[in-house]
Amino acid sequence: MKKPNWFVELESALVVSMAVVGLGVVATVVGVITRDPIPVTVPNDMAGVANMGAGGLVSTEDGSIDMVMNGPTWAQTLLGVLNQLPTPIVVLTLLAVLHRVVRRMRRGGPFDEVVVRRVRLLGWIAGVGGMLAVLIEASAEAFLTLSADLHGISFWLPIMPGLLSWPLIGIGLLALAEVLRRGVVMRTELDTVI
Repeated sequence: MKKPNWFVELESALVVSMAVVGLGVVATVVGVITRDPIPVTVPNDMAGVANMGAGGLVSTEDGSIDMVMNGPTWAQTLLGVLNQLPTPIVVLTLLAVLHRVVRRMRRGGPFDEVVVRRVRLLGWIAGVGGMLAVLIEASAEAFLTLSADLHGISFWLPIMPGLLSWPLIGIGLLALAEVLRRGVVMRTELDTVI
């Protein structure tokens, strides 16, 4: 029985993951642009709820209400895209760079300066890009709430889950890049001794 090459398996899994996330990004854009109603979450404010009019409501447990905006404007459609798209784009970018890291590691091993640079890039994309994605999505949702023109509901910045987890992931990847960089230095020193 042939022993599996885990780098090849991982590379294949990353390609499949990129395809799935990429299709999800395309489906999100097409879905938001082509469908008429746009979902938006608003705070559970009874004065605003009484004035909602045509939107459909579903109560949630976190003190907010899911509403559907019928007949959105182009600005609301753009906000709908910005409310759903940044995080999948960051994930797709991370998968693409990780695929390149795995491919490079398969050819030359983990202690390579190119691998170190790409892992460092992964850290910055996760830390900064992920946090920006969460902020963009939360801001888009807040502006959607404002654009719904609900009386009695003022500007509302929704809870931003994952805001702190992205920088922690980024810091972890930057630490891994530093470990790999020190491995490159040790490998260079060993090559000069031998």
